[in-house]
Amino acid sequence: MAELTAGMKLDVFVEPKKEGEERIKLVASLEGFADGTRMLITAPMQGMIPYPLETNQNIALQCYVRSAIINFDAAVLRRITKENMSYLLLDRVGEFKRTQRRQDFRLDCLLDGRLEYTEDGKIKKMPVVVNDISGGGTSILSKVEFPLEEKVVVHLPIGDKLANHTYMCEVRRCFEEKNSVLPMRYHVGLRFLFKDEKEKDHLISRIFVMERERRKMSK
Repeated sequence: MAELTAGMKLDVFVEPKKEGEERIKLVASLEGFADGTRMLITAPMQGMIPYPLETNQNIALQCYVRSAIINFDAAVLRRITKENMSYLLLDRVGEFKRTQRRQDFRLDCLLDGRLEYTEDGKIKKMPVVVNDISGGGTSILSKVEFPLEEKVVVHLPIGDKLANHTYMCEVRRCFEEKNSVLPMRYHVGLRFLFKDEKEKDHLISRIFVMERERRKMSK
């Protein structure tokens, strides 16, 4: 597909080994195409740690093109190491699937946010780093580990002049980057629990405003 170009970020999804668990989300980038179905990507990472994928293992990939999402499946052919960098050669299985879903557009960012959570019956607040925001959820870095399905409140600096807006969320994933020297070593994925469609639409509109402002600054 002509819209896919070298350097594009890819979300890589791996099926869990245990039934009932969520798919594992990894991050990689597209390096290029070998032919009509084969492509080369950087070794997928879980945080800062390479994830061990096996030969012939099937994975799902997703990337964003403007306001569209492109999904496709692939099989791992082999791992390639070049100049101390690790890559995967993939063989695409099936066709590219394109969907127009504005609410799933994900904005990569690096923002100072806050999180409210309950511990021993008391409400606690702490700073977090916001890595990305979409109409469905957000990913943060935290110094505290959270169990799955715990309810928390996140303060996101997305309003006018980066004013904070609060959203109720549910923890969907949490893993520790054990080799990190930083106190915020936990990668936490949150799903928004919107009060209504108006709250959701407001968030999505702010995400696209931030994206347009970013593009203007980069010109």
